Amino acid sequence: MNKFLRYLQHSWLSENVIKTLPMFISLNIAAVSIWQLGISDFAMPLMLGIIAGGLVDLDNSLIGRAKNLIISLVAFSLSSIGASVSLHLGWLFVPVAVVCTFLLVMLGAIGQRYSTIAFGTLIVAVYNSLAYTPEVLWYHNVVMILLGTLLYGLVGILVYLIFPNRTVQENLASAYLALSHYLLAKSAYFDPDDDDLAAKQLALAKANSEVMAAFDKTRVALFYRLRRQHKQQRTQRMLRYYFTAQDILERASSSHYQYHELFQQLSNSDLMFRFQRVLELQAAACQKIAMSLRHREVYEHGVRGEKALQGLLNSLNYHQERGLKSAYRWRAIAENLGNIERQLAQIEQGSSSGEHIEPLSKNFTKSHRLIAENITGLSNISQAIKAHLTFESQLFRHAVRLSIVVLLCSAIVPILGFDSKGYWILLTAIFVCQPNYTATKTRLIQRVIGTIFGVLVGGSFELFNVALSLEASLG
Repeated sequence: MNKFLRYLQHSWLSENVIKTLPMFISLNIAAVSIWQLGISDFAMPLMLGIIAGGLVDLDNSLIGRAKNLIISLVAFSLSSIGASVSLHLGWLFVPVAVVCTFLLVMLGAIGQRYSTIAFGTLIVAVYNSLAYTPEVLWYHNVVMILLGTLLYGLVGILVYLIFPNRTVQENLASAYLALSHYLLAKSAYFDPDDDDLAAKQLALAKANSEVMAAFDKTRVALFYRLRRQHKQQRTQRMLRYYFTAQDILERASSSHYQYHELFQQLSNSDLMFRFQRVLELQAAACQKIAMSLRHREVYEHGVRGEKALQGLLNSLNYHQERGLKSAYRWRAIAENLGNIERQLAQIEQGSSSGEHIEPLSKNFTKSHRLIAENITGLSNISQAIKAHLTFESQLFRHAVRLSIVVLLCSAIVPILGFDSKGYWILLTAIFVCQPNYTATKTRLIQRVIGTIFGVLVGGSFELFNVALSLEASLG
């Protein structure tokens, strides 16, 4: 029974599943409430409020999540009220939407949290326009959207209390898995039968990009927890794992020799295979660490890597005694591999008292990259925004581009005489328009596929309802 429960926990309660729980629970609570209270007229703004809450959901500590929820509710209130008033006055909605779009996008210069909340605020304004009808009091939609956001936020906090460290554990596991792929790509350089250097360089560059993205995601998740949880043993353990992974990556990427020139010297020796073997075993060890993190198990380092490394050093000494050229370069690579092996072997032997890791956590929270993501103070915020007020800034170009899109799409509705549902054009355009061409193209394809799938599913339900009605009338 315990084995079955652990299987469910490891296989089903992954990061992606946990992320969907607040949305799933909130939508079901809202659906039951609407049905029981008979308020189907307010179903749309309530559901849109829940979706808006999901858009601004960020991984954070308990206090951080509460602050995000309060800021989101205030921002959504202003956005909804502004949209309702401007829609009531007719054409005023178009210039208001354009100006708000530019200002909200530029808030992305402050940091990820404000960028996400700003985007959600813009979406809430469009949601309010979708649910707007002149016959309904203006504050009804505002209240229902805020209730939906509040419901999602409270459910999200509850899920966080149940799984406080699951997200950062999954991020850390993904980082070690990406590190494993990087080491495998590095080991390909020591394959004597494959001389396609360009393909190896491309694969290594791709693996490096993936591992850096995984490290950034893990670093931010750890930062939010270290601000208030730096004394927790589990957080310190995850921090130790992060610094170990960071050190392994630095040592694995520190050698930038002309490998194809060196390999000509060792093409017929066993050294090439030994270097490759050590890297492959270390990649397997990183993969094993990732699995232990996901399964919440203690990692046990095997002895195969140490034996392979010792065999490499013995072979290197043998060849060096017989006049191996550039032996110091091969020795440097072997020393880096030895340091990586020691890091892997000692990853579970860190101090739990905090004497060794406490200075690391303080340095970690003072990282310049993290400070840049959490700008505070009006003067610093204004300086950060002013620094992006140039066409050389991708953020500024995106703000201008999206403002033009909002101008065109929001003007279509009154020009062509559409009702409020015409603002679906505006909503789709905002979701599709991304900061760069590649992201926009990808989002456009996803949107088209999702729309087609939604139409097919919705149409099938409609046909099913018609069939039931006919059956009931004939019966």
